[in-house]
Amino acid sequence: MNTNLNRITTTLQELHSQGATGLKLNDPSDDPASIRPVLTTRTQLRHTERYLETMGVSLDKMEATDGHMEHVEHILQRLKEIAIASIDGALSSQDLESYADEVGQLQEELVDAANAMIDGKYIFSGYMENTQPFVRNPNYNPDPSVPAPPPYNPADSNTWPYLYMGDNNPTELEITPGELLEVNLTGNNLFLGISDANWNTPPASSQSDPGRIDLFSTIERLEESLRAGNINNTAGPGGGIEAAIDNLELAADQNR
Repeated sequence: MNTNLNRITTTLQELHSQGATGLKLNDPSDDPASIRPVLTTRTQLRHTERYLETMGVSLDKMEATDGHMEHVEHILQRLKEIAIASIDGALSSQDLESYADEVGQLQEELVDAANAMIDGKYIFSGYMENTQPFVRNPNYNPDPSVPAPPPYNPADSNTWPYLYMGDNNPTELEITPGELLEVNLTGNNLFLGISDANWNTPPASSQSDPGRIDLFSTIERLEESLRAGNINNTAGPGGGIEAAIDNLELAADQNR
């Protein structure tokens, strides 16, 4: 009778514990045969939570990238409007200077977008998320008549007005087992027109891929052309406004 009473008491305690906690298994000793699938399921749930968190981070990065890309598109559209309007021979030098000032401001906006951050990390730096992707080139020389430092050369990225300090590795996050998702674009590809496969880490020389363009050089040279009143002289300051219009077309296609 004592044995039966003890067994019943133990069973009542277990039922009371289950009712209070809502858990059938509170310790591995409660049911050793059932504990393994419970632990396996718990591990799977933790993995699922991690993937859901990763997908949330991915969505934030992609939404931020889309927002900045839309801003870049608006900048390029306004630059094209300015370039087309500025080839009107009736414009005065003051008008061209005013346009040039606006182009300079748009260049600053583009640099801000290219150096955008989310959660303290640079979006367009590739794996080098703690490194500002674009910095002003202190040796930029727009005048081909001045030999030193080497003047602007579209075939040498070291002579361009802005230098890319990131790498060519887009960030990839695992959203399901074995499935990786690219969540950003690299600055060399997007803003300089140099594909990830063709990017060489500075100071090695690089040039834009065929049919692509360095956005910063395009805007910089448009401003130089406007200040000099150079409409179509490709050998003159900035290479001419008409040439800038063609390059802006390439830039627009590059960022779609």
